Amino acid sequence: MNGVAGPYGHPPPAPVAWQEARTPDGRSYYYNSITKVTQWTKPEDLMGPAEVSKSKLALPSSRRLAANPHASQRALANQPWKEYTAEGGRKYWYNTETKQSSWEMPEVYRQALGVPSGPSTPA
Repeated sequence: MNGVAGPYGHPPPAPVAWQEARTPDGRSYYYNSITKVTQWTKPEDLMGPAEVSKSKLALPSSRRLAANPHASQRALANQPWKEYTAEGGRKYWYNTETKQSSWEMPEVYRQALGVPSGPSTPA
């Protein structure tokens, strides 16, 4: 072997971006070494299948009931805004390209979910 391959001649695994760490008082938090993002909520990349399923069930009904959930997931994956939950449970959005964060859901994220922009008015 040439020293670059892993076991059985396969290339070594890619580095894991997310890492779990603990505060001095023992609380878990997560750090992404690529994007330099730190958050309290466990990223899907570190979740097992049961945890991912459970986190999907906890989504607001407007997100669970999107007209085409697979299209919504693809649309969300293809845009830079990502949803996170702050320590107190409040949602916020972070743009992985601009490094901007927002307490309000960005319109492009809302459109990717297939959620209307605002309340509809009767005709």
